[in-house]
Amino acid sequence: MIRAAALTLAAALSAAPVLAKPPYPDFWVQATFQMNLARTLGSSCASLEVHHPGVERHRMAAFAAMSDRGHHVRRFSQLFAPITPERYARVQPVFLDKYALEPESDVALFCAAGEEERFARTAIGLMLRKAE
Repeated sequence: MIRAAALTLAAALSAAPVLAKPPYPDFWVQATFQMNLARTLGSSCASLEVHHPGVERHRMAAFAAMSDRGHHVRRFSQLFAPITPERYARVQPVFLDKYALEPESDVALFCAAGEEERFARTAIGLMLRKAE
């Protein structure tokens, strides 16, 4: 009898829908994209390098915003689904359109855009500095 009940319960649980994790908030996707772009520009452009204190300030501001929403950094992977390329694809055109770039544009054009970001002190620019 107990075995039959256990089998029935196991069958019911396996048929229950799996609850998917919610996506990260849009601001988190944007902040992550900005950090990744700054790191890419800093490592790909001879005239730029990553400004690590700027990256840390940007990262901590994003963590604080998540904390304000009641989420602790140690639980992010448990709470949210991984960021998919499609989510980043919604953020990328903002940067590309701002500088009339295409994903296939020459690296020199991206570096010039990175210099502009640095000069304008944008979120991305604050994570970059002139290479020494």
